[in-house]
Amino acid sequence: MTDGNSFDDVKAASDNARAFDITLFCVGIGSNINQTQLLQIAGTSSNIVLIDNYASLDKLVYLIENYFCKQIIDVKLNDFI
Repeated sequence: MTDGNSFDDVKAASDNARAFDITLFCVGIGSNINQTQLLQIAGTSSNIVLIDNYASLDKLVYLIENYFCKQIIDVKLNDFI
């Protein structure tokens, strides 16, 4: 989750995680996010969720419950936000 810009090398760290078959998801909050970095982290735009503000984080509960806990693979992240 981020509401801004990382000053770390997100691409190298993300590529390393994916090399170990780790799936990464990103939540961009607000309008000051670096979408290029989100894509570098997530690896695909389908693993990026954009929300307007922190008050909207409660909308992620349904996603987390259904995607991660129940392991429903075909969930499209942006369908719920």
